[in-house]
Amino acid sequence: MNFLKKYLFTGLFLFYILISNAQSSGYTYCDWDRIKLDTKYIPNEIDTAIIFVSTRNYFPDKPEFFDYDLDTTHALHYFAIYFNHNNWICVPKQDLQDALRDVSKRDIVVYTEGMGKTFPANIDRATRFTRLYNVVTIMFDWPTYRPYLSGGKNYKLARRQSKTVARSLSKLFSELDKYKASREGTVKMSLLFHSLGNRIIKEAVTNDFIEVKDKLFDNIILNAPCVKMRGHKKWLEKLNIQKQIFVTRNNHDRTLELARLAGFTKQLGMHNRWRKADNAIYLNFSKVLEKEHNYFLMNNVLRSHPNIKALYNDMFHAKPILFDDEKKFKQRKKNVITLIQPYFGEDGDVGISLTL
Repeated sequence: MNFLKKYLFTGLFLFYILISNAQSSGYTYCDWDRIKLDTKYIPNEIDTAIIFVSTRNYFPDKPEFFDYDLDTTHALHYFAIYFNHNNWICVPKQDLQDALRDVSKRDIVVYTEGMGKTFPANIDRATRFTRLYNVVTIMFDWPTYRPYLSGGKNYKLARRQSKTVARSLSKLFSELDKYKASREGTVKMSLLFHSLGNRIIKEAVTNDFIEVKDKLFDNIILNAPCVKMRGHKKWLEKLNIQKQIFVTRNNHDRTLELARLAGFTKQLGMHNRWRKADNAIYLNFSKVLEKEHNYFLMNNVLRSHPNIKALYNDMFHAKPILFDDEKKFKQRKKNVITLIQPYFGEDGDVGISLTL
């Protein structure tokens, strides 16, 4: 009976994830017919530039030059991607230094997504993120959806491969460390993991893959983490390549609730009543959100809650955050902050326009 119940919940969870991802007409604007590979492209001043570091198989001679699978050679494929008038031009680069050479001098956010993302979907998310927060986005792209696999096999494969992907992420950290050392002045750099993407940093820490010893990042944001709440204190306190860590939480998160039902375990992005990491600040959005999971990107949420937009903006730009404003925050403990702005937005996700 328990087996059947778990199987049912797993199926419901994966069905929800895949249906949400499939509704591209309402959320994802980018698809392969809008993406082109051009080694000689000269960017325009009005282009939105994004840096991509992909772990997928790369086929430069094909129109769809990335597939759905992990590159088993563990190579990192670097691109500068330029967005203009709903088209994306991808320019391959030799390494991270080369990819960042012509990018405008802005604060950097390294961004890793979660379950159910194709290469075009990650381009779309990175474009939205770049425009919302005016940062240089370095999207760390890993495969989490394959149309030829069932929902359950997709999810299991993504979880299983997260350890291999964590090695590649650690390699990127070393490249970022070299880049930061080569820059004159202060480079503000933050690291964002969303949903299942948080499993990659967990694997990197627990398996001691990270070779960087410096404070590489100003902030690390574990956003709506789809990882076990129980025992997170142990591995999170081992993470020491940052100045601050933020963990976001929404008790009403529909996606994480289905993940909890599927795995019979509480997710860190919904519950963090277990022992908390001393080096983290826990941000509770439960009093201002409903069932949202992607609340850092949802335009209707950010319109309705300018304080949420301002908070994320401060985290991504490594600005000092004062939690003593009693109109916005309630500080129950030293490192537990609850947002208290009342909710008055609409349900659903309203995408932002990307057309110039």
